[in-house]
Amino acid sequence: MKSPQRRKRYKKQKKFRQLRGNRLRKMKKLRKERSQPINLVRECGECSACCYGMQVIELNKPSNTPCLYECGGCTIYNSRPAECKHFECLWKIGIGGEEERPDKLGFFLYLTSNTIFGELIVAVESKPGAFEDEPVKRKLEQYMTRLNRLIYLFKERDDERILIGPLPLLEQAAEIVKKEKGHQIIVHEGELQ
Repeated sequence: MKSPQRRKRYKKQKKFRQLRGNRLRKMKKLRKERSQPINLVRECGECSACCYGMQVIELNKPSNTPCLYECGGCTIYNSRPAECKHFECLWKIGIGGEEERPDKLGFFLYLTSNTIFGELIVAVESKPGAFEDEPVKRKLEQYMTRLNRLIYLFKERDDERILIGPLPLLEQAAEIVKKEKGHQIIVHEGELQ
């Protein structure tokens, strides 16, 4: 008979595999929708933006804090947590050119479907204040238009969460938020403020 701890661990692992499978299916769908040729897999190389921006529960590492194991490369790479092993930012799966590598831009993007809005792209600051730079704002607007998706801006140490996207999608999001209690959404047309 399995111990309660083993059953609990098995349930967590099963849930993680299901979520990962959903995320990978969504990423494959996103790849198919792109009009440019797809570079299926990139290596991270010198980029370690997600090591700063990602929350890693297994390491008790909150988002937007430096990882203790990142010192010019991952010092626990061979035994890193599953969250790190299976994370794929959109740049790594082929969206954007070499000049759009997350560590160069100051943010990274990933696809998620676990939101009240369904599927959306999350943009996470990996350099404090990156979303305030004009070139970054223009790049976010390009992604928003090119991918035709809502983008959730996750700013470092800021209580304000920003949702950007094409106006019809923002209006749909506003309707969803009206049904949810404790949420507020402000719809702005035009460029990022």
